[in-house]
Amino acid sequence: MEPSDTPGLSRRDLFRVGVGATAAAATATAASPTYAQETFEYEGWFDDVDSFDGTVDMTGEDEVTVNVGAGAAGLAFDPPAIHVDPGTTVVFEWTGEGGGHNVAERETGERYESERTGEGGSRFDITFDSDGISKYICMPHVANGMKGAVAVGSGEGAPELTVGEMVAGSEAGGDGGGEGEGGGSDGESEGEGEGEGGTSIDPLSVLSSPFGLSAVIALLSPLVVAVLMRREESGEE
Repeated sequence: MEPSDTPGLSRRDLFRVGVGATAAAATATAASPTYAQETFEYEGWFDDVDSFDGTVDMTGEDEVTVNVGAGAAGLAFDPPAIHVDPGTTVVFEWTGEGGGHNVAERETGERYESERTGEGGSRFDITFDSDGISKYICMPHVANGMKGAVAVGSGEGAPELTVGEMVAGSEAGGDGGGEGEGGGSDGESEGEGEGEGGTSIDPLSVLSSPFGLSAVIALLSPLVVAVLMRREESGEE
């Protein structure tokens, strides 16, 4: 049997190729983010949430933002599910869309519940201090699937947390107070000007009125009579 002219691969060459492919696959796996290997059990929490498409990785940040009133109808949290490190502050920020919303923990506890508002720019801060999962809803729109969750660290158990204060949009912006003060100053200036003008008397306006003219005539009449009587006495002498 004649040998083939086409060079082939020996067993040693095949072994080298296999080792190289395995090493490349191992390197690619090691370089992939931890989030790609993380899975969290929400136990059907997002079954009726159309906007849920997995847990968004927000680890490595001290502060992250979740929009309240997202989506075409303004009836969603965005992102609905996030993964953060222990100690991260989650800022729930209102978009002003979809009517009045709030953020209230349910199923994993009832440890926080913000005020209900539709004012854009309003904020509600929560710091998640330890591992666990916290699930929350918008009470007025839970039937529309407005639900969310925060997975902290390993996501095991319920996280310890620190609840901040609700800040209205006008207070967060800082512009409303200045306008109010300016309006008050204008009002005071106008009031002072009107008050000063009210204390002055215009003589021409007094004489032009019928009552004012009668009063002047009544005041001068005795003087005129006295002058005429004196002239008559002087003429008789």
